[in-house]
Amino acid sequence: MRLSKKVLTRDPEVVECPHRLLRWQVAVFRLNTKLMKSKHICPPPLHRSAAWYFGDGAKNTLSTWLDQAKVALDVRWAAVREAFSRAQFTNIQQAREKLIRTGGVLDKQLLRAALGKRQPRPRMWGVAGHVDLGASLAIPSAQHQALLTYLHTLPEAADIIRVEGTNQALAVWFRGPRALGDFLSKWCMADHPFGDITVRTLKPPRTYVAIVPDDILAVQELHMASEGMDTESICLTCRTPGVQPISTSALKQACGNPKRAVRFFCAKCCSVRDDVDLAPLSPCPIPWNVWKDMRKIPKGLAPLICRLIDFDTLEAVVSRLRNGKSTGCDGIPREFYKYGPKLLLELLRSAINAYLEGAQPAEYAHEWEGAMCAGPNSKSANGALDD
Repeated sequence: MRLSKKVLTRDPEVVECPHRLLRWQVAVFRLNTKLMKSKHICPPPLHRSAAWYFGDGAKNTLSTWLDQAKVALDVRWAAVREAFSRAQFTNIQQAREKLIRTGGVLDKQLLRAALGKRQPRPRMWGVAGHVDLGASLAIPSAQHQALLTYLHTLPEAADIIRVEGTNQALAVWFRGPRALGDFLSKWCMADHPFGDITVRTLKPPRTYVAIVPDDILAVQELHMASEGMDTESICLTCRTPGVQPISTSALKQACGNPKRAVRFFCAKCCSVRDDVDLAPLSPCPIPWNVWKDMRKIPKGLAPLICRLIDFDTLEAVVSRLRNGKSTGCDGIPREFYKYGPKLLLELLRSAINAYLEGAQPAEYAHEWEGAMCAGPNSKSANGALDD
């Protein structure tokens, strides 16, 4: 409607705009789509070409259309006022009925009903993950009662929510991953009368969804610890693989959360350690003489990274830099080099070559830090800056 009025009054903002026809087509298409869905009185659709409405012959048509649009707008506002009055009357009647039922006592729900506010939808956030929530203790059924009696004395067993027994083992399930981690830490360090029984962790039958903040954080900790562990990690005690991270409570941690810690449980030796070790790497299957025969760089030649950079290579590398990336520690964006003058690139090349030659800066020596390395995708010595 505003655009039609500006076209009718020949507003320079619209008439002199080079994209006026496109603006008209988009506005009219959206308007006609909304008019087709409306249940109230509507002005007639505008089906003629966009160029015709900008001519002098369309003034009467646009003037008549604006009058009809004003009438349709008044009808809509009247319908809105009527619906609001009806809703207000309904809310007051419902509030009176609730006030009579409660004996004249006002509460939150009654005020919401009087004001016409809906109850907020309950929202719940959760994180799903593959974590262990149970522990299986390999102990005969004859000793189950003694084991349960001992568990009652452990504060870490207070979060047990379910116990399952078989002829050869007793399984205990916990509320969250950290409760299981605290139990395993206590069990491995405690001097209990049951000897060296086998303990292994159990996964829940269904996908675990953490909704408590403590459990959500534990799921994230275990996921990050599992992703960060080396595939060849071994236990520090028994030197065997199969170590798994657990989330436990802590006290005055030096790094990270002072009250939480990620430790590592080994089911083979039933121990909990703060770190893991890496198994010795197997020897390379390719003999050393084969590696020598594959050498392409002559022996005694200086490393390729020490070769000086020419201007054409630097200019080609800078032109391939992507825009919109975050800056480094110097705070200079890549676009500064990419679209700057060539004199700036020449100064940059001089600084790079000075660094490669081992020169010491005369000024701002504390900023002369960093390193350069050639990645495996480099195609030549001059392409060392590609990566």
